[in-house]
Amino acid sequence: MKELTKVKFTRSIKGTLGRVEKDRTHDIKRWAEKIKNYLDDSIEVFGYFGKFYSGHPPTDVKKFLNLLSGEKSLEFSTLDRFINT
Repeated sequence: MKELTKVKFTRSIKGTLGRVEKDRTHDIKRWAEKIKNYLDDSIEVFGYFGKFYSGHPPTDVKKFLNLLSGEKSLEFSTLDRFINT
């Protein structure tokens, strides 16, 4: 049976401005490092960012996936290959 872990990224931000309200890059980097270890061990990981984490989940996802992939910058159209696989 395949192992699975779930991660929920939340913090107390209003999330109503449609933009990043609190820069969480440092936290996202730490999570990417931890989760990369799970992925390297073939453990499937499901995670999501709520609007209360930084205020803008799409930006959080982009930062997170860029850190995980080791690429400098992924375009949102490129994110589809991660999301839809």
